[in-house]
Amino acid sequence: MKLTEKKVVIFTMLWWLSCTTPVQVPDQTDPIERIDFEYIQARGEEDVSDSAYVAVLVKNPFNGVEVKEVKVDWSGENEDLSILYTKDLNDIGIEGDILVGDNLYGRKWSWSPENPDPDKDQSVYFKVSVLYKEEGNQVEKDTSFILGNILPQFDKICIEKSCEGPFELTLPTEDVAKIITIEATVSDLNGPSDIQWVGFTSKDPAKDIMLNDGNYIYLLDNGDEEVSGDIKEGDNTFTRKVAFPHNATTGSLEWKFRAQDWQGGFAESIITVTVQK
Repeated sequence: MKLTEKKVVIFTMLWWLSCTTPVQVPDQTDPIERIDFEYIQARGEEDVSDSAYVAVLVKNPFNGVEVKEVKVDWSGENEDLSILYTKDLNDIGIEGDILVGDNLYGRKWSWSPENPDPDKDQSVYFKVSVLYKEEGNQVEKDTSFILGNILPQFDKICIEKSCEGPFELTLPTEDVAKIITIEATVSDLNGPSDIQWVGFTSKDPAKDIMLNDGNYIYLLDNGDEEVSGDIKEGDNTFTRKVAFPHNATTGSLEWKFRAQDWQGGFAESIITVTVQK
């Protein structure tokens, strides 16, 4: 009799547990596991333009239901989260998504800050949404990220007032060096004071050797027209007068320009200079 009573009690407990909704911890109730953002800045010849990259790591399936769509409502620099546009994210390895089927839905698109303030950290604001295939409210999260250091950019490079290229230098006819002027206009959204230095190296690709022992020739923005050739200080145009020898080797040279800021960020631009008789 006692054994039967125990069986009844156990059966009742099992029935009660089977009818009770299991307690879910936060990780089980939130399908969004991680949100990634990266501001990809164009650097020399590597990228055509600045880009924004957003990715959302989701649980798929979640409670037995598969993801229908993941999207981002982009507010950019608008702290009030007013939406500028909406982008669909994907997990099929296109438009900036890296791996197919890893549940990290991503998207990259052309974007750069419109109203940078050099006196404060620049942030971007957006909302991500995940919708599952069964009807129900989509899961949303508002978030923001600090852009961090914004790299300098080359706006223009000029040799002897020629800024378009092809760049050509003709050897002096007399047995003396000729003074040439080299200019590079550089911008930095963190402010002009963020530019630490601008310079370039010269390489003879045919012989695979670096000229000037591989050392940088530094351009200056000091307004010393007589010495450096720079006309106006602080206008973001960096200038240098360089002696061009009469016996320079003819052919093509590779000049690699670099602008570096005080946080170690840099931009590079490579031009080809043809030396001819």
